[in-house]
Amino acid sequence: MAKKYCITNSLQFELDFKDLMIDIAQNFINLPRGQALEYIRLCLKTIGEYFQADRAFFCSIDKGYPQTSKYGEWCKEGIPSAWGQTGIIPPLLIKWWVTNSQDNVVLIHDVDKLSAKPKVKSILQAAGIKSSIVLVLREKARIIGF
Repeated sequence: MAKKYCITNSLQFELDFKDLMIDIAQNFINLPRGQALEYIRLCLKTIGEYFQADRAFFCSIDKGYPQTSKYGEWCKEGIPSAWGQTGIIPPLLIKWWVTNSQDNVVLIHDVDKLSAKPKVKSILQAAGIKSSIVLVLREKARIIGF
């Protein structure tokens, strides 16, 4: 019975998340000009709260990545920004995210147990990140952001 309850809850969580993503996408499509940045910040807050995360952010990749531009970040009350005021994500981390994504997702349950390159682990630890979900955003085959 407990297993059935867990599966039901998991499916409901997934359905609720899909509904949330559809709602976000529809609102984004109908967004008036000039309001994209503010809406991105609202979406980050909504997604961060949905997953009970400490922070959520969106970065775009300039054409000749590894340069990034941080478009928005949401942090739970009392949580500092992961990347400070600069919004610069270390190029090594971006490259690692891209090469280690499965279906454009990188899921790290526990950074301390990460068996990645020691530099990747230390970058995440220095930013105060304990776990992470990274979505690699693509336009056709080109990476456009995270």
